[in-house]
Amino acid sequence: SITVSGTVTRDVNAAGTNISIPGDVQGSARLAGSSVIVGGKIDGDLMAMATTLTVQSQASVARDVIAAASTATFAGPIGRNVRVGGSDITFSGPVAGDVTVSATTLKLADGAVIQGNLDYTSNQGVDRAGGTVAGSTHHYYPSNGPTFASRVIGWFQTLVGFLLLGLLLILVAPRFNDKAVSAY
Repeated sequence: SITVSGTVTRDVNAAGTNISIPGDVQGSARLAGSSVIVGGKIDGDLMAMATTLTVQSQASVARDVIAAASTATFAGPIGRNVRVGGSDITFSGPVAGDVTVSATTLKLADGAVIQGNLDYTSNQGVDRAGGTVAGSTHHYYPSNGPTFASRVIGWFQTLVGFLLLGLLLILVAPRFNDKAVSAY
């Protein structure tokens, strides 16, 4: 377990099973762990990878948040933009910029105010349980990958491309082709 309880005047880089930052960070925080809890003020960016990420209500991030977590909760204010991917994502605090989410479920709980745009990719709609978005909201559905027809067309385009390239080589460099054939 890693706990940062005082004031750090520079960046924090930490990786461990459980990371807790109840203190203030005057730079950015880059964190990776099973459980990451931010309870203090971060003056820079927050970059986190965790199974469970929690930005508590008394915490704040002055700049951007980039995160990947199975479960992420953002209760404290975020000063700029948020980009997060995971399974269950919940906002219950203000975000001053845009929010981009790729998740199974997205919830805007009471107290969540997104000042910018909300772009999210999910098979489900956003649960607006009291949260608001000042900008526009765009819902995208996850791609299921290429279809059989697009694969066949791609294969055919590749085949035609190679045939045209072969014909071009035969026409442009006939002496090279003659030397290559006579060498065998």
